[in-house]
Amino acid sequence: MTLPSPAPPPLVQYDLLIEPVFRVRRRWPQPEFPIQNVPFRFGLRFTNKGEKPFPGCKFRDVHISGEATTKLALVIGGDYSLRDLKPRQSVKVWVSKENLPWDGPVMVRCNLVAPGMNIETYTRDPRSGDISKCNASNAWKNLWFVSRQMEVEQKRTNNLIMILTLLLVLEALFDVKQMRIDFLRWIAGVIGKVVH
Repeated sequence: MTLPSPAPPPLVQYDLLIEPVFRVRRRWPQPEFPIQNVPFRFGLRFTNKGEKPFPGCKFRDVHISGEATTKLALVIGGDYSLRDLKPRQSVKVWVSKENLPWDGPVMVRCNLVAPGMNIETYTRDPRSGDISKCNASNAWKNLWFVSRQMEVEQKRTNNLIMILTLLLVLEALFDVKQMRIDFLRWIAGVIGKVVH
């Protein structure tokens, strides 16, 4: 007669808030979301929402897929390490440099590799800041957005036209050229008095 094997120890529970993050170089102002056909650096921000320290884990299978069609997807291979986190501590883990050819809503997801742990994942709505629980343990997904390149460029052009128009109105009303010359003469006078 064999004895039944002992029950496995219970999984340790942790809570992680995971958010997609990105950085676009040489863009002013920084966009709210990545832009179609514009290279960006992509990563995930992890925040320990629990009251106890998180010991760290690995994550993999990072996907960015178009919601309008399931035929367009980007799979970022490899295993990435997430270090230990104190309660309420956050860390960004940069995953890759990307350039997405599509725009609109996208689904971002990853899987957490954490033996002996049950990790409940949460996501934050970028517009409202509301936090909601994902319905899978040791996995995460979030609806995100990629801005249409043409709309971003049109908005930028409109802002530049507005600034130019404002400068022309100021010049017509206040003779900005003369004000600039007078200001430079005043600065030269101040410097001349300080030097002598």
